[in-house]
Formats: sequence, C-alpha cells, structure tokens
Amino acid sequence: MSQRIVFRKDGKVYLKDGVEVSKEEWMGKDKTKEVLESGSFNTISTGWPFHSDALGVHPDQAKEAYAESVAMGCPTKFDSEGRAILESREHRKKYCEANGMFDRDGGYGDAQPKNVTSKKRNKRSTLTGQVMK
Repeated sequence: MSQRIVFRKDGKVYLKDGVEVSKEEWMGKDKTKEVLESGSFNTISTGWPFHSDALGVHPDQAKEAYAESVAMGCPTKFDSEGRAILESREHRKKYCEANGMFDRDGGYGDAQPKNVTSKKRNKRSTLTGQVMK
C-alpha cells in the first residue's frame, strides 16, 4: 500500500493507493504520519528497513550470506531478490564495516574507508605496479 500527500494550490490531498481519502483515514493510528504531515522531517527517521541492491547477493546465496552475517556479528536478512534488508542507519554502518565496504556519499556517522589516509597511501606506477617513493 502506498500513501502520500500531494500539495496543491487549494491545499493538501491525502492519497492511499492513488485514491483520495480524508485526513483522518490517511492518518489512521500511526503517530509518525502526523510528524510527516507537519513537515518536521528532522524529528524522525524514515525509510527503514531499507532493501539494498549494492549490499545484496545472488538470491541463491541468501541463506549463506545470512549465516555469514550472523558469524560476523551483524545479522542481516536478505529478501527474495537477494537484497540486504538493513534495519537502521546503525545496522547499515555495522554491516558495511564488517564487509569492508563504505558509502562514498555517506556522512560522518556512516561507514568510512579504513586505512586510506594521504600519509599511508602508496603511489603505484601504472606501468610496473611497483611502489614509488
């Protein structure tokens, strides 16, 4: 089921599965929607759980990948398409770091590349592959 608010010149329109409904019917009992409706997006975290293609596996490997994630200390489920189901931003960070991955567009609280500082980075010759000083 998809729900959204459309802002028009004459006011807000509440839609459930593309059908216009009353505000009360759209809100239901979920208090999160009240915050979304008010426009105060910074007070809650939305979009979780998140299904990640980038952190996913082939669907046939989902059971193995789940067992491996448990062994790494970050249990991560996979959906029928093999996408990793990340429960929160913290879970995403922990799973990425456990697998040696990071988000190039991530912020301060997201997984960061490890051991890659300008002092430690070696420049390699593109022709020989040898470390240059």
